Amino acid sequence: MKIQNKQIEPLFKVLNYNMKFALARQRDKFLKELVENNDDFLKNQTKIKEALAKKGKDGNPVIEDNRYQFTDANEKKCVEELNVLANEEFEINVLEDRVIKDMIQNSTAEFALGETALIDELFNTKADKKEKEVKSKTDKVLNKKTKK
Repeated sequence: MKIQNKQIEPLFKVLNYNMKFALARQRDKFLKELVENNDDFLKNQTKIKEALAKKGKDGNPVIEDNRYQFTDANEKKCVEELNVLANEEFEINVLEDRVIKDMIQNSTAEFALGETALIDELFNTKADKKEKEVKSKTDKVLNKKTKK
């Protein structure tokens, strides 16, 4: 399954529910790899922020109120680079996509505005779109045959 870095947090949230043991074991295999990718994502976010932040006299990034401080130009550059990082994809292949999608569909998690769109993107892959197109064409052909 191809996943973007920005989808990691909502995936943790949507898959955090009680399920039968066998399914939970499968989920945990998936989450283990997700955690590893999340660690890399967070480290890269920190590297970008530290590289572009204002530096103090000691050469370390300036942090005020738990926030890195930037020049206007570097703040814009930081936002751009963080967006690129958030949209980077990685792949997890420990389970079939349909198993993960079934788990997501059965979730009882509650989401804030906008969070569901990130999960919905997982369902709108090129393969899913192609499958829907083929099904639609098949349905049209079958409907024509039944009308005759």
